[in-house]
Amino acid sequence: MVEFNKQLITRLQAYWKTRTGEDISDATASEYLNSFADLYESFLEFANPKYDAPSTETKRPVLAEL
Repeated sequence: MVEFNKQLITRLQAYWKTRTGEDISDATASEYLNSFADLYESFLEFANPKYDAPSTETKRPVLAEL
């Protein structure tokens, strides 16, 4: 699981409060951010089938072999 900086978590909490009127915890905000990151990564894979998704440890794309 990736750790997000406090500013990003706070911005998501403020956005969520504005849109729904509900408060969410730091842990919930981190879960949502991880879900968004996974969704974004799946879009990358769909848009570019040759894209090799980065590992969760390094978050660096693997270069394609020629």
